[in-house]
Amino acid sequence: MSSTGTLRVEGLTKRFGRTVAIADVSFQVGDGELFTVVGPTNAGKTTTLRTIAGLETPDGGTVFINDRPMNAVHSSRRKVSLMFQNLALFPHLSGFENIAFPLRNARMRREEIQRRVEEIADLLRIGHLLDRLPRTYSGGEQQRVALARALAPTSEVLLLDEPLSNLDAHIRTSLRAELKRLHREFGRTIVYVTHDQVEAMSLSDRIAVLREGRMQQIGTPEEIYERPANRFVATFIGSPPINFVPAAVVEDAGGVWLTNAWLKLRAPAHLAPALRQHPRDSVLVAVRPEDITVTPLATGDRVGDLTVYAVEPLGAKTIVDVKTPDGNIKAIVRRSWEGRPNMPVTVGVDERRIHVLREGDEEFLPSGPDRAAPVQTTSAG
Repeated sequence: MSSTGTLRVEGLTKRFGRTVAIADVSFQVGDGELFTVVGPTNAGKTTTLRTIAGLETPDGGTVFINDRPMNAVHSSRRKVSLMFQNLALFPHLSGFENIAFPLRNARMRREEIQRRVEEIADLLRIGHLLDRLPRTYSGGEQQRVALARALAPTSEVLLLDEPLSNLDAHIRTSLRAELKRLHREFGRTIVYVTHDQVEAMSLSDRIAVLREGRMQQIGTPEEIYERPANRFVATFIGSPPINFVPAAVVEDAGGVWLTNAWLKLRAPAHLAPALRQHPRDSVLVAVRPEDITVTPLATGDRVGDLTVYAVEPLGAKTIVDVKTPDGNIKAIVRRSWEGRPNMPVTVGVDERRIHVLREGDEEFLPSGPDRAAPVQTTSAG
């Protein structure tokens, strides 16, 4: 039903006056891959899509589709489909005519247009919308019709710009599942832009993280989450965000340690070689909330430096904010966790899951190849 293709972007740069929207951006998207570009507002995500589509002229770099350079090819001849964030449905056209619009522009025969629109509408379950005008649609219905219009042409690459951003949480969750199903059934090569890291993690074969127009990291969702390249990626991906705890590097006969007034961790094997090069340095230990355990102190135990600042029940899980001498940290605990504000606690950190960077640095210290599954946690209080 649809053609697919590969996409390669090499050194893409785009300026608007003195503002550099994207700078030397490079990535490849395989045939049939769902590749997500994620980042905060003004990261350059939409500019990247528009430049791929030919709606913006790059100031540097080249776009290749199926290994053919596209810079000199007009947008109408690039065989890409772009779904805009604002949907841009024609208010005076029915659902059928909105979906058929790019097919009529391509001078497709009437019988083929009829067949293709009905086939797409069936896949997206919007047959009942074909005779209605967009003003009668719900938000989710508008998204589906706009997506059908993008899917209808025989494009080699489908570009989706924040397709779910204007919907409420329930509809977004439902349509994420629909998009995964459609990608599986169509096998279309997709570049998906979003600021929502949950969408990126749940939908993608691979993710590219952009910040201020520059590529930060490209990898599978697992690689981006488990092995972030730098502080920005580690902070942007993950909810609640990763914790940063100041510590000092101490080496003795027992090994290399990361310590502060309330925490002492033996450095895991994958980080020990890099840490030995920085004895007595101040570092930041990065640890995700799910890799922290929080245990209330029994009645009569000494009062430690750590207390519960807040408890946030979220149904399937509970987030505990722990007050430490270095600021609050967040931990994800079981939903039945029993604790209350101001309760003294001890904290455990899964040593094998930590990342470390020197204070003032953005890049994490390099780790060895033996980063593995979680091991027993180390407690402090």
